Amino acid sequence: MHGTSRDSDGDLLDARLRAAGGAGPVLVLADNAAIAAAAPHWAQRLRAAGRPHRVRFWEGEADTAAIAALAAEARGFGATVILAAGAADTLAVARDLAAALGTPCVIDPAADSGAARV
Repeated sequence: MHGTSRDSDGDLLDARLRAAGGAGPVLVLADNAAIAAAAPHWAQRLRAAGRPHRVRFWEGEADTAAIAALAAEARGFGATVILAAGAADTLAVARDLAAALGTPCVIDPAADSGAARV
């Protein structure tokens, strides 16, 4: 259905991913609530863009060892961008992961609310 909030969020997500550059795989780092709410949406948008993706559950903070393990997983998948969704802790971990990889971190607009901002 055109004109819905999800359509607007999807258009914004597409624009953010284009601005991040590259056309490679996307690693989605998200908490349970974000996965439940948006996984079908990510699949549709990323498939339409021709970008393989993998959804990785994460909740809470992460230490250096956890970031290193996530980075190894992302490298193994070939991720060229991190898509983050969820609560503030999850978004912070996604940003730390992207920094460790030297890749962009894109925040899902649907998760970019006052409660989710870092």
